[in-house]
Formats: sequence, structure tokens, C-alpha cells
Amino acid sequence: MILRFQPDWHRRTHLLRRCVTLTGQRSKARSSPPARRRVAKVSLSPGEFFQLPGSLQTLETRIPSLAAGVHESLLRGAATTGGMVSKPAERLLELMSCPRARPMRQRLLLDPLFIRYLHSLARFSAEVREWHDQAAAICPAESDVSGGIADDGLAGNLFLPLMLRADPQWTGAVELKTDGFGRLRFPVCDWSIELTTTPASVCVHHPVVVSIDRRHFRWYCADADGSPFLVMPRADSMRMLVANDDEIESGTLSCEDPVVRPKLHRSAALCAEGVCYEPTGFIDNGRAGVVGGVVERVLAAMRHNSASIHQEFCRYTRTVRGFESPPSDDGFVQSFSDPREPGIVGVNVPCSPDGCLRLDPCCFACFGHELGHTKSYLIDSVAYAAGLKLARNTSDWTEVIPRYGRRLRVRTLLQIPYTHLYELALVVAFVRNDCRGWEWCDPQHNHRIAEDLQLEIVEAFALIDGCADLTRFGESVFSHLRQQFTQLQSQWAAVIAGTQ
Repeated sequence: MILRFQPDWHRRTHLLRRCVTLTGQRSKARSSPPARRRVAKVSLSPGEFFQLPGSLQTLETRIPSLAAGVHESLLRGAATTGGMVSKPAERLLELMSCPRARPMRQRLLLDPLFIRYLHSLARFSAEVREWHDQAAAICPAESDVSGGIADDGLAGNLFLPLMLRADPQWTGAVELKTDGFGRLRFPVCDWSIELTTTPASVCVHHPVVVSIDRRHFRWYCADADGSPFLVMPRADSMRMLVANDDEIESGTLSCEDPVVRPKLHRSAALCAEGVCYEPTGFIDNGRAGVVGGVVERVLAAMRHNSASIHQEFCRYTRTVRGFESPPSDDGFVQSFSDPREPGIVGVNVPCSPDGCLRLDPCCFACFGHELGHTKSYLIDSVAYAAGLKLARNTSDWTEVIPRYGRRLRVRTLLQIPYTHLYELALVVAFVRNDCRGWEWCDPQHNHRIAEDLQLEIVEAFALIDGCADLTRFGESVFSHLRQQFTQLQSQWAAVIAGTQ
């Protein structure tokens, strides 16, 4: 029987349901001596890279390609450090240069898994550490904590599909590692393998070994003696890891370990541009499809009401991960992202005890918010290569901000105007077009959100003036963002006048 995975949110099929507990050993961190910056210099100006949300000027499309170039330069630098990461980095560069991988080289350099691996090298390379501190770390002094150690071992996840692409007849063994959700992930691949233990405890950051011969791929716990938790025919494994095909011969898969529970997941396309949905954390798996349907409707409505922002979102986003987290005293977390994985957006849609969605009618604005964050993450990489920073004190704390009820890092504060400009731009576009294709429209709520977003942006600018030690480049950027805010305010005023 062939199982074909379609974007049918209410009939997702898990092929296997068995799992094992894993433990692993960590290698000791060794930092390389300080090195000269090897990343090639690039030009950067606020007008080029901080466009008005929804703008599709030609220069703006340089951000992904420039960021990919920075990532490659950092990997090349890590390959020459002489430390324990040199050989894996050299091997990755070699594999990415093979003829079969060359057409997808930029996709690999912008793949969230690859970027996360690159951040994990910060403990071994002074140059990568400097980039990591600017582009992702909350505080430079905290950038070498367990996050980097937890990501040790990701190189194998990158090697496996690249080696098979370079040599389809390759045989051998590769060490892999699950991520923070207990899943084995691979670059430019919509498949993942989840490992859980009874009763449904996720195996996070655990080592795995895949042994490959001419007929089968056998997946083992790296530190366990016994049978593989999954055996896959070579043809199916190649379809999964290299071709990214959605067809797997389920009848040929087997689980020989009586304890293991692997689950094969495949994220499915939400739109023609290739953005995928992946159910990741749900209290009730039956609601995963419903949330996928909501995300699909958000993107469709975004296309109808602001085609330019929809195009930007699809250009910068690879996967939307769905979650159902219980409510807390601080409210609902509607969306989130990680600067170490630009291109991955998490969306939380909580449900009431009777299974009804607790959906904000303006939840589409969160997608604009995360688009602003994702662009900022890549711009930070390009700014690093250009030798530019927004502020000199990004690791400092603000005082407690009444709106948020807590203190913020200056680094976080600096991102508020740009992310909220994207939110405001989407609300303006939806209201201007009468929320075309969005059945959860609430005009009064939309107006309240638009007014509150404007107030929050004004407050953020004032806080930046008082808390951030801006560089000359930072002053230029925020002057530019203020001009964009004025343009959006004018657009909102025109929309309001037209609806009265």
C-alpha cells in the first residue's frame, strides 16, 4: 500500500507508533583563539533593507542571498579553525559543492537546520561566536550555555541527505541527533522522525545512529544494544531524504525493538509558494488538523488583502509549526520564533475545554510580526558582515515596562518597531479590503488593534530614545523606520476616512 500525504488536516496518518529512551555523551567545548574576521564585507543601507512592509523593490530581495553568503563565509572560517569542528565543516563545504547539491546551495545555506548548526559552532570559533552574539544571543556572556551543547551532533543530520545526494550508492553509518521536540530533522526535507518513550515522553536532544547497507536503512539508539527501532528499505529512505517525496511504502517498514515508538511526520504545503504546516505540540492530536486549516486560511486571506506581504512571508518562511499550549496568567502566546532558526514560525491556537478554538480575530497580524522578526534575523547577519550594529548596549535591560509588565533586553526592544510595522500594515490592508476571505472579521476589534499598535510603536520609539545607545547606523535606521510609521499612519487615516 502506498500512503500519499496530502494537506488534508483532518486525516493525518502516523505510520508508526513505537519509541525508546536515549542518553548520550557530550564532547568538551574547546574555543579557538581569536581570529580575524573572514566574512566578506557587504554594503548595507536602511533604505535598501528596511523597506516599508509589503514593498517589493528589487534591492530588497538581496537579503536572503547576502545572508546565505555570510553563512557560507562563516562555515569556511570554522573549517580553518583547527579545532574539533574543522573536519565536519570542511566536509559540509565539500558536499554542498558537489554537482547534485549545487542547484540547491542557497536553500541549504538558508535552511533553518543548517543555521542552527552554524550557531552551535560559536563555542569553537571566535568568528562564529561574534556573529552569534550579534545575530542571536540574548546576551554575549550567556551565548555558550546549554543551547549550543544541546545542538552538538547536528552535523550528521546535515551530512546524511547530502552524502546520499552526492553518491546514491553510499553505504556506512551516520550519527544523528533529535531536536528539542524529539524529532530527527534533515535539510531541505519535509519529513521528520519523532521519538517518544512510553508514556509519550519526547526524546529531546538524543543521539541516534543510522546504519546503511545496499538494501536497508536501520535506525538505532546510539547508546543502546539491541534491535533497530526502525528499518526502512533503501528506496523509501532515498525518496524521503533525497527526493523529499510524499510517497512511502508503509508495508515495508518495520520496528524490531519492542520498546521503540517512532512516528514519521511529513509537513504539507499550505500554498503554491511552498510554505508548509507541521503539527508539533498538541494536547489533543485531533485538533492539529483544525489549527492547520486556520493557518491555511490566514495565508489565503493574506494573499487576498495584501499580496505583497504574502509574497514576502512565503519568501522568508519555510514552515509554520502548530501548537496548542494551555493558557497562562500572562495570556496566550500567539506566535514565536527563534533567531537561531530563521524561517520557522510557531503558532499557538489554544482551545477551550469543549474543543472550540480560542482565536483572536486579528491573529493574522501575528504572521506579519514573525515576518518582521525573520527578516531582522537575516539582516543582523548581513549587518555583521558589514561591520554594523544598531546599538552598543544590546545586552542591557530596560526598566519594567508597564505595557509588558516586565523588563526587556535592549536587543528585544530594538525589534519592536519593525515587527509591529508589519502587524500594522496587515491590519490596514485587511480593513481597507473589508477582510476579504477572512470569515472571523470583527471591524471594531480591528480598529482597536490598529490604534493600539500605533500607540505601542510610539512607546517603543520613546523607550529606544531613552534606553538604547544607538550607533550612527542605528540612528539612521530608526529615523527611516519613523518615516515608514508616518506613511502607515497616513494610510490608516485614509482607510478610516473611507469607511465613515
